[in-house]
Amino acid sequence: CPEHSHFESQGTSCPATCSNPFAPINCPLPNQESCICDDGYILSAGQCVPKANCGCVFEGFYYSEGQSVVLGEDCGRQCVCNSRSMVCTQHQCGQAEVCGLHNGVRGCRPISYATCSVESLGLYHTFDGQTFRYPGACGLTLARVMGPSQLPYFVLTVEKVPRGLQDFSRFLKFETGGTHVDGEMVGLPISVGSSQIHIYHSSARGFVLETNFGVTVRADWPHIVRITAPTTYNGTLGGLCGNLNGNAEDEFYSPDGVLLHESQLFADSWRDGSLSAHCEDPTDMWEPGHYQNRSEFREHCSIMAMNDGPFDECSRTLDPWQRIEDCIQMLEQTDGAREALCEALRGYTLHCQQNGITVGEWRSITHCDPNCPANTHFELCGTSCPASCPSLSFPFQCTLPCQGGCQCNDGLVLDGDHCVPPTGCGCHYDGRYRQPGEQFWHGEECQFLCVCDGITGNVRCTPSSCSEQEICRVVEGEYGCHPHPHGSCYASGDPHYKSFDGTYFDFQGRCRYVLAKVCDDTRGLPHFQVDARNDGWHGWPVSITVEVFVNVSGHLVHMSKDMNEIRNLPVYLDSGRVSVYSTGQFIYVSTDFGFGVSYGGSWQLNIVVPADYNGVVCGLCGNFNGLLEDDFLTPSGVLAPSADQFGTEWMVEDDMSYDCGGGDIPGYCQDESTTLISQALCEIIRDSQGPFSFCHGSVDPMAYFNNCVFDVCISENSNDVLCHSVQAYVSACQSANTVVYPWREIASFMDCSSNIPNSHYEVCGTDCGHTCASSIDASCEHTCSEGCFCDEGFVRSGGLCIPVEQCGCLYDGFYYNIGEQFWDSTCSQRCQCFAPNDLRCSASVCPPTMNCAVRNGHRDCYSPMSTCTVWGDPHYITFDGAVAHFQGTCSYEIAQTCGNVTDNDLERVKVSWTSNGVNAKISSFTFSLLRSTPFTLHNGSIQVYQSGFSLAISTDFGLLVTYDAYSYVTISVPYDYQNATCGLCGNYNLRSEDDFRSISGEVLSSDVDFANSWKVEGDTDPECHDVRCTGLGCAVCTANEMSLYSDTNHCGILGDVSGPFASCHSVFSPQTYIENCVYDLCLGGGYQPILCQALNVYSAQCQQQGVQLGRWRQPGFCEIQCPEHSHFESQGTSCPATCSNPFAPINCPLPNQESCICDDGYILSAGQCVPKANCGCVFEGFYYSEGQSVVLGEDCGRQCVCNSRSMVCTQHQCGQAEVCGLHNGVRGCRPISYATCSVESLGLYHTFDGQTFRYPGACGLTLARVMGPSQLPYFVLTVEKVPRGLQDFSRFLKFETGGTHVDGEMVGLPISVGSSQIHIYHSSARGFVLETNFGVTVRADWPHIVRITAPTTYNGTLGGLCGNLNGNAEDEFYSPDGVLLHESQLFADSWRDGSLSAHCEDPTDMWEPGHYQNRSEFREHCSIMAMNDGPFDECSRTLDPWQRIEDCIQMLEQTDGAREALCEALRGYTLHCQQNGITVGEWRSITHCDPNCPANTHFELCGTSCPASCPSLSFPFQCTLPCQGGCQCNDGLVLDGDHCVPPTGCGCHYDGRYRQPGEQFWHGEECQFLCVCDGITGNVRCTPSSCSEQEICRVVEGEYGCHPHPHGSCYASGDPHYKSFDGTYFDFQGRCRYVLAKVCDDTRGLPHFQVDARNDGWHGWPVSITVEVFVNVSGHLVHMSKDMNGYSAVKVSCSN
Repeated sequence: CPEHSHFESQGTSCPATCSNPFAPINCPLPNQESCICDDGYILSAGQCVPKANCGCVFEGFYYSEGQSVVLGEDCGRQCVCNSRSMVCTQHQCGQAEVCGLHNGVRGCRPISYATCSVESLGLYHTFDGQTFRYPGACGLTLARVMGPSQLPYFVLTVEKVPRGLQDFSRFLKFETGGTHVDGEMVGLPISVGSSQIHIYHSSARGFVLETNFGVTVRADWPHIVRITAPTTYNGTLGGLCGNLNGNAEDEFYSPDGVLLHESQLFADSWRDGSLSAHCEDPTDMWEPGHYQNRSEFREHCSIMAMNDGPFDECSRTLDPWQRIEDCIQMLEQTDGAREALCEALRGYTLHCQQNGITVGEWRSITHCDPNCPANTHFELCGTSCPASCPSLSFPFQCTLPCQGGCQCNDGLVLDGDHCVPPTGCGCHYDGRYRQPGEQFWHGEECQFLCVCDGITGNVRCTPSSCSEQEICRVVEGEYGCHPHPHGSCYASGDPHYKSFDGTYFDFQGRCRYVLAKVCDDTRGLPHFQVDARNDGWHGWPVSITVEVFVNVSGHLVHMSKDMNEIRNLPVYLDSGRVSVYSTGQFIYVSTDFGFGVSYGGSWQLNIVVPADYNGVVCGLCGNFNGLLEDDFLTPSGVLAPSADQFGTEWMVEDDMSYDCGGGDIPGYCQDESTTLISQALCEIIRDSQGPFSFCHGSVDPMAYFNNCVFDVCISENSNDVLCHSVQAYVSACQSANTVVYPWREIASFMDCSSNIPNSHYEVCGTDCGHTCASSIDASCEHTCSEGCFCDEGFVRSGGLCIPVEQCGCLYDGFYYNIGEQFWDSTCSQRCQCFAPNDLRCSASVCPPTMNCAVRNGHRDCYSPMSTCTVWGDPHYITFDGAVAHFQGTCSYEIAQTCGNVTDNDLERVKVSWTSNGVNAKISSFTFSLLRSTPFTLHNGSIQVYQSGFSLAISTDFGLLVTYDAYSYVTISVPYDYQNATCGLCGNYNLRSEDDFRSISGEVLSSDVDFANSWKVEGDTDPECHDVRCTGLGCAVCTANEMSLYSDTNHCGILGDVSGPFASCHSVFSPQTYIENCVYDLCLGGGYQPILCQALNVYSAQCQQQGVQLGRWRQPGFCEIQCPEHSHFESQGTSCPATCSNPFAPINCPLPNQESCICDDGYILSAGQCVPKANCGCVFEGFYYSEGQSVVLGEDCGRQCVCNSRSMVCTQHQCGQAEVCGLHNGVRGCRPISYATCSVESLGLYHTFDGQTFRYPGACGLTLARVMGPSQLPYFVLTVEKVPRGLQDFSRFLKFETGGTHVDGEMVGLPISVGSSQIHIYHSSARGFVLETNFGVTVRADWPHIVRITAPTTYNGTLGGLCGNLNGNAEDEFYSPDGVLLHESQLFADSWRDGSLSAHCEDPTDMWEPGHYQNRSEFREHCSIMAMNDGPFDECSRTLDPWQRIEDCIQMLEQTDGAREALCEALRGYTLHCQQNGITVGEWRSITHCDPNCPANTHFELCGTSCPASCPSLSFPFQCTLPCQGGCQCNDGLVLDGDHCVPPTGCGCHYDGRYRQPGEQFWHGEECQFLCVCDGITGNVRCTPSSCSEQEICRVVEGEYGCHPHPHGSCYASGDPHYKSFDGTYFDFQGRCRYVLAKVCDDTRGLPHFQVDARNDGWHGWPVSITVEVFVNVSGHLVHMSKDMNGYSAVKVSCSN
């Protein structure tokens, strides 16, 4: 029974009503079954209402409360029942209305109606008869009431909602004022809004919506829709159906009232924008070609006008010609498809029938099959009101004419859109139709659970209610009890957060934070916690989520940005309670209790929690209690006032102490007016015509749009950021199960095939059923997502797409690829997957030097130490195994401790790479790995010693640092330092993907950016500059080079499975080492020493792990040349015996390695093998070699000497001009300051004390020397000119110092002399440097500029043209004998030697004169040195340029304005500035001073003074000098003497000297060896040899070796004076013939000779001269006399 009534089997037949409440009392009719109103209720117009709610009895009729009626034959009164009283007012029908009865009710009825139809292929017929075509859209308004109106409001729209990417569900949406159905799905027939609207099926494929205000909608679905409206709506409508004003000419009004003149524009204005282009009706849905041409089209369409045809009667009333033209156009549009004709004729048929005109049979003539569904048949004029369930009759009054359609077969009735027997009908309950067996909830709060009994047609309801976990609501059209909505929280972009309760906020913190965890355990819910670590991104002031940690059910799942896959997915834990899987671009963690996490790799993180976690969670995602206002609760329960404070409170305590703060957010990115470009780029998210428009109703796009605008603005409109931001919205839409259309264009195209072979991109794909683990595939739980998916025939295996027959094995919830090996959970078995599900395990254990552990997600055997390796160009392998390549030229922090290490009892460590080597700071000690003297510190807790070819530092807490003094560094730290390191070696957290972390804590993607962030502050090395390339891309390897250097004769030997390194492949994959080796060889042009160094690195790494390698060094290939008294061993001890620790090898904890081991009887002493008897001293923890003198004490208070293994110390004190300190790791008294003297072009001298003078030069000049006795080292520097022909000279700098002597031998540079007391090297192609260990430095930029720098400790003790260095410029001109002169000419003359000095003056005409014309021009150009904002601006503010300017002017006058004079003057000032550490700007281009560099070089204004040179390809000494302008080698070349060569053009370094490739030389004190430099290998090969009897080992013209014995020379000269063969000088005035020389000993069998001479008097003077000479040799007598050729002297030479 209806509401408020009950059933009675003997109920009264005269029930009480509001109009006759006493009717039952005198009822004349017998009782009958009836529904009787409950007590307190009474019938009012057929419904039981409270008696107080009765209506009115008026003029014999009853009207219910609130009912409005029109009364009178002329409808002259309108009356309303109000509180049981009728209130009437005057009323009049409108112009388009007539008063009459309709369905028994009087009222004003429309005089006429108009119909609009929408037919196939977008054919529109408006209310006023206008016809047009429109291809369709996703949303179109067909008709609506425009503006205020007294008539009922309605709007009719047609919508297409995507069903996948290729199809749509089509909906008609009708809205009218006062009627609302809240999205619940209902069956037909139905009456809505107090019977204001009836909706029912008119046939199997048609339905009707009728309103009580005259509007009717008929849909013959899906092709034809007809809307009929009364003409009372004249001119008040809008939409594609027109305005219904009777005028077809003004149909095309837009929604804003503009009359348009094109149907396309008109129709576009009435569409909504949801991807309209994709919603156009296709024209190719039917098979074309049934009709061939326009003639056939017209012939068949004209059936509508055919006399005696099926439309004959209709065509006489309704003009068919417009319809015929439309039909022809449809056939043209579909290329003659038969269905186009059928649809056109069907439309005309319905048009005729709606107007009550009969149409004849036309389908058989045209072969248009109606194609009706099962259990139906076609009727040309079938009822529009068919019998239907559940009443088996039509439920409403039928007013519509017949129409063609599919009707149910006899005995069946309509049940929705299909036909069933009556027994298949359901129930009608509460105004709605229910299917048989359907169970549904009823009541405003779901108080009843009901079921439709299909047998009885009745509904049975039982009291019920929703559970605590449910709520009564409509979900996807179904009303009832549904689970509470789950909580969803996300972090997106930089990051933007949305809490479980819907609070949006931004937080830029760069640490690890709790996003969500269970805070209230009282409910016994499964525990979980989700943390996220944010980091900086590309240097922008924002952060992104780079790592996610999910702790659930005792498992920690770690996901990170760019993580190399550690576990092949999927993974199933706890028998599937926890699943980890990937699909598309996301990794998912799902659980059986509804909790889940998805992570898209830095840009999006989503967390879903079930409804029963309401109020028990906390973190950045809030508490999930439905309230936004308390989302910012901190762990202490206090409400944070800002998002920043809130976020900071949820930071996880971490070992890393990075700055968690983000950068300053620029205000312009928060201002709408300044983000217009970003808004335009992000508009795709909210575009109502865009690919996401169908998602807007499910996921509000505005938050995502705003986030996108901000992120794109911050990133300076980065396309990558834009794509990520849009993708975040795509993911949200797909999670909401809405369709997303393709949106990526070329710029953002996802290249799947390059990243994952055999895959392709899908905007909505799934891995479900397409993985090697499909039997337990968790990805089937997920909706589709965007990403890369395997091609047909391939399935996902981990991160790859492979043929299904190559799938691997499942074991204990984990998936393994074929060939993959792993340990079981107890490390007692080693398993391997051989074939699909062919898994074999065998017993195994870890080696004794390793431990079984899980690191970075892998269970394996691990060393208790982790090593970072740096080598080559250089290449870095971090503690966690990440590989970086960086060609930086600055100082960098390689590794250091970070964070609060003291809490973990860890010692602080810092290891830096500088231009001068490797520095290590351990606790309070700082070490420079330059010297090889062993020592111990801190009671032996720190040891420094030689190990193999490297210097090593080891500590008692496990640190080991090694450096080979060239390019190979290793740093090993114990496992205790996990998560406690930073620098170029990474953070040692067992995750390689985040190793490129900058000093500010941001994870970077670029090797260059990463390395530059660890640059040591304050690096002033001129070679320190930004790198131009990154990674292995720096080497431009040709294909041929790649092939050559990868073969087994080069780098490929590392990977040769049968080669000497094969035994190490299982420990270290050789591939990275091969790639780095090839790279280095490409840069080095195949130079073998580079190859050997690369192979040595891999060899050393393997040996460190105890791997025994095959013999890979061969004669001529990577041979090791050991120093004197030592030999090479491939398995030498890593702890060699030393004088300080002779028993070191016995208990050496390190594995053996390649080493040079001292020969028997010898032992290491300060890096050299010496006889054991020659060991030095161990003193205060340090070792000193025999004879070594050192200064000790913080105040340099002791000077100690090692003598016979005992240190003898005396008191010591630094001088007045000295300070005690460390220099290159050696303590001593260092000068407080230095002074420089320079000699520049055209004889310009600047003395130590600043005096300037000119001197034209001489053949020999003393520049500086120590005068008299001195405690300081003696030195003298002279410049000499030695004739080279009559017109030129060779110029020499000659430097002498006490105790150091090179006996005239010519040597190549670089060279170290006198136990490294002096270093001499090239500073550029035309410059060289001589550095001493006592502070004197000579720099020659040859031949024009020489600079001598001396410490001020020499104060007043020097002499020469550079002055006395006493700080007083007034007394510079002292002569060698101590006389103070007052003219520079006399002063300089006093310091010259006299060798033809006038011929040695520097010419002033060596340059072309006249470039500058007069003194005014001279001053103008020279004054550039003092110009504001000029190239010397910075220098001129510090070093007064005016003396230099005057010198410059004088040089120009001296050379008559030669440009070169200006250039040399400016060059001198440049060097002066640079020597004082002041930067000079570019001046050569302004002054047109061409530097004129030699071949293969280029000019650098501030080039290094320590260039890479042969043979080591690096600078051989510690570099201390500032930069200077000069000619530097081009890229890829190194200095070889004074010219530049590729590395392969280098020679050899042997016995402290450099030899050219191919150079042959003698070696040994007595020339015991003849050696040759092999330029290919860089090695010297020596073979025993000796000088012949005719030779002697000596230096001749600078060349050391075997030379002939010196010849004997005797002469008689003048009156005469004699010099014997052995050098005796004497005079003899005899005037006869004398034997000068003859052979006296014939025993040697030498050729015989005799020379006689006859002397005679000369001009009467008491002297004689030689007047005749007689030479008897080989049987010939040669006679020479004074008068024959004018000879007056004889010289005889003979061999010994």
